[in-house]
Amino acid sequence: MGDRLRLLHVIHTLDPIEGGAVKATKSVCAALAEHGHDVSLYATGPSRLDQAGSYQTRIFPVQFAPMAVSLGFVAALRQAGKIDLVHIHQLYRFPQAAAAAFCRHHDMPYCVQPHGSLEPMLYHKRERRKAKRLYEMLIENRNLRKAAGLIYTAEGERDAVDFLHLSPPAFVVPNGLHLSEFSSDKVGQGFRSRYGLGGRELVVWLGRLHPVKGLDLLCRAFAAVAAERPHAMLVLIGPDTVNYKATLHRLVNELGIAGRVIFTGMLQGPDKLAALNEADLFVLPSHTENFGLAAAEAMAMGCPVIVSHGVKIAPEIVAARAGRAVASDIAELSGAIRDLLSDDDVRRAMGASARAFARRFDWAAVVGRLEDAYAAMIAAKRP
Repeated sequence: MGDRLRLLHVIHTLDPIEGGAVKATKSVCAALAEHGHDVSLYATGPSRLDQAGSYQTRIFPVQFAPMAVSLGFVAALRQAGKIDLVHIHQLYRFPQAAAAAFCRHHDMPYCVQPHGSLEPMLYHKRERRKAKRLYEMLIENRNLRKAAGLIYTAEGERDAVDFLHLSPPAFVVPNGLHLSEFSSDKVGQGFRSRYGLGGRELVVWLGRLHPVKGLDLLCRAFAAVAAERPHAMLVLIGPDTVNYKATLHRLVNELGIAGRVIFTGMLQGPDKLAALNEADLFVLPSHTENFGLAAAEAMAMGCPVIVSHGVKIAPEIVAARAGRAVASDIAELSGAIRDLLSDDDVRRAMGASARAFARRFDWAAVVGRLEDAYAAMIAAKRP
């Protein structure tokens, strides 16, 4: 480690139902604090989301929830004192924009980590497209242009946003894992017994119930598998943040597999790890995924994975023989699930490779890359 840095991380919410960006932000703050840096994390939302840890977390009440506008957040920025660098997570909300403006006013370096929000599929979504383009023109484009650097979690994520021609230097730093959390003594037990799944073949998915995750494709592919494998079950783990669960329920009923699909809701800690540990196969068929943190967690548990080509670490997974990558195609996905469920030896070999592959994401290996990126951005900002 180089010099001890005073770092401020900013995100608009720490609500875990918002998915991987929240988990990744908290994880990176913990890793940096454990590596000797002075780390604070500012967010907005209910104070019940506050959690003690190795870094300071402050959560400020909002006055306008849709944009997470918070006067207390602004006051805290003014009182923050000397900060070496501000790390802004995600886009399109008041705290991120306020932090960027604050940094520019005080000639302080900041970096932006979009967490996938600039990828073409999400950037060009029809919903609120006009409002987003106006917001970008007035606020967000400047926040990005004036950043000391942009942080991406995979080469594929960086390459996907080339169409925006962003000028700040780009740094690729993968999401990290605290692999000690995945050790055998930390893993909960009894997922199968809790849901009456003894003797079943478990195909597990983990994330937010959202159309971009390719869940309709997964359900249709699993229906083809279920017709041939009477003991196969599909387990969908995660919160319903956009009222998508009802759509999926209708789909599995139409497909005749309602009794073969389990919606667990959100699982955390040992319960989540138990599900991954007891899975036969993990599937992540997202149309776009800037990294694929859920797949990395599954691999850390020694579970072989099937991912879509939209998952940006898919090429690395295939190269490491930790899983397979498929197109967003029902026949191809169902074929891959069928093949792996049918071959215990291949699954065991992939699982061992997956566990070894996940080691490259241990924060002990990753945090140095982030420190190097910070050092480069801070040095470039100095006169």
